[in-house]
Amino acid sequence: MVVPHSPFLLLLLSSLTLFHGETFSLVIPPTKDFLTNQYLATVFHGSPIKPVHLAVDLGGRFLWMTCGGSSSSCLILGRSIQCGLSGGACNVIAALQEIWPLMLVGF
Repeated sequence: MVVPHSPFLLLLLSSLTLFHGETFSLVIPPTKDFLTNQYLATVFHGSPIKPVHLAVDLGGRFLWMTCGGSSSSCLILGRSIQCGLSGGACNVIAALQEIWPLMLVGF
């Protein structure tokens, strides 16, 4: 996939998808972090809003983000009501969080 380098062209292509397609697509140009050898995309997220660097999963359609001190990206407790209502999926996330402090973000 070729990513346009012009911000105007990038905005135009992403807005066409919003109004003429049935699915929403977001095009974010990645940058390479040479220290970690990962490709990153930057979005603004959280409470308070701040830039978040998402690691691009080149083998799939997901982005990964680090879980910080933001109230909108914090984990819920494994024995909480919210976890019980989720069918136990958050127990897996909580266990993975201790091993690898990244969170999956699906688009």
